[in-house]
Amino acid sequence: MGSDSGVGREDVIRIREEMREEGREVSVSFVCRVLGVPRSSYYYVRHRSTGVRMDEDMVRMIWEVIEENPGYGIRKVWAVLRFRKGILVNRKKIARIMRLKGWTLRQRRPRMRPRVRGARSVSERSNERLKTDVTHIYCGRDGWCHMPLVIDCADREIIGWRISRSGKAHIAEAALEDALIKRFGPGPQVPKDLVLRSDNGLIFLAKSYRRTVKDYGLSQEFITPYTPEQNGVVERVFRTLKEECVWMYRFKSIEEAERRIGKCVEKYDTESHMKRWDGLHRLNGERGINKLLSCTENRGTVHDPDEAVLCCNV
Repeated sequence: MGSDSGVGREDVIRIREEMREEGREVSVSFVCRVLGVPRSSYYYVRHRSTGVRMDEDMVRMIWEVIEENPGYGIRKVWAVLRFRKGILVNRKKIARIMRLKGWTLRQRRPRMRPRVRGARSVSERSNERLKTDVTHIYCGRDGWCHMPLVIDCADREIIGWRISRSGKAHIAEAALEDALIKRFGPGPQVPKDLVLRSDNGLIFLAKSYRRTVKDYGLSQEFITPYTPEQNGVVERVFRTLKEECVWMYRFKSIEEAERRIGKCVEKYDTESHMKRWDGLHRLNGERGINKLLSCTENRGTVHDPDEAVLCCNV
């Protein structure tokens, strides 16, 4: 470090040594004042950067999770390490390592859109509200195919889906019937107050689809036009499926797409509870997690945070 004139620590030392050889002892402040440089130029010592130290064992474990799930970001990687592998690690440490290694996912820039007021689709328990929508997937020689999907708003489980070259209403009806049979079995066992929400697409407005909804005793509701955020739960599920499956492969046919998407849906339903561990942990800490794990889950062996929080009152 030196002054604008180029005079630095070495010049001050040299001048003091020359004056000492002549029998004159001068102070550092005097020499700096004569040369017109600050004393900090003399006392400054440049430190070499030692670089950022990282936990190599943690780097290896993070990379193993990313290799197995290339579409996972910081929160999902942390959730896998914390709740599936039982590794006590701070999420900030995971974020720092992934950013330094360049392993984070590219985030899309948010855009300003006009918001339309509308009712939110909120459900505290399973089997109260369902959501459905359709997306389109390119399947090689079969071209663009249509995929209707039905999920539960509370547990986020994909309970019905189909993929077809046809975009007609009967494909969405089949996905809805698959969902109802999977959850409630065949026959008239569907709850009377079950609500089905969708957008205003032609498929969901078709007479045959609305007749199917009515036959099963569902209450059908539609979002405000041009407001997809009111159907955001199912839109986020589509994004997850595309990030973790559809965009990872080049499907050659509809059969290949159906096979790979089926495996991804099965994996999503098995591990879907992980995406809510993070929020529960931040709200309730370790006390909430420990109490949650001790609760009895009425949907099987897989613990569902939304359901368990209600029964445990954490």
